Amino acid sequence: MERERHLLEIASRDALTGLYNRLAGARMLESLVAETQAAGQAFSVILADLDHFKHINDSRGHQAGDDALVTVGAILQAGIRGGDLAIRWGGEEFLVLAPGCGIAQAMELAERLRAGVARAEIPASGPVTVSLGVAQLAAGEAVAELLQRADEAMYRAKSGGRKRVEAAAPA
Repeated sequence: MERERHLLEIASRDALTGLYNRLAGARMLESLVAETQAAGQAFSVILADLDHFKHINDSRGHQAGDDALVTVGAILQAGIRGGDLAIRWGGEEFLVLAPGCGIAQAMELAERLRAGVARAEIPASGPVTVSLGVAQLAAGEAVAELLQRADEAMYRAKSGGRKRVEAAAPA
């Protein structure tokens, strides 16, 4: 029983950052969306992407890139609210699930996370910034649509100069 629990925990976590991995995160996202829609509560997601991550790996090496990912993951985990979840979504992308959080509050949270990453000192990689897209779940919206809107907002943050937070257009 304990061994099974341990194996499940290992399978749910990203080996590098210790955050939930995409598979576990996707399950949690589906569950939280269903719960919040049924309860009529607010729910938002924040999609964060490290700026110029390829440059870090190419110029300073993959260990420096790993150090940046670990540090950003730790900053996100430390900066979220009690009921929120931080997930390593893939590569240099992270997803924060924020149940009970409307768009204004999620934007404030995202800005705090962005500023926390910008203040971090990571000797191996040098300064790191993130671009973030924030989306609030609309009534009846599918998970894929919510994530697509967050992704579009994140890319607007990147095209707008990086190290920024952008809100998704309403569904």
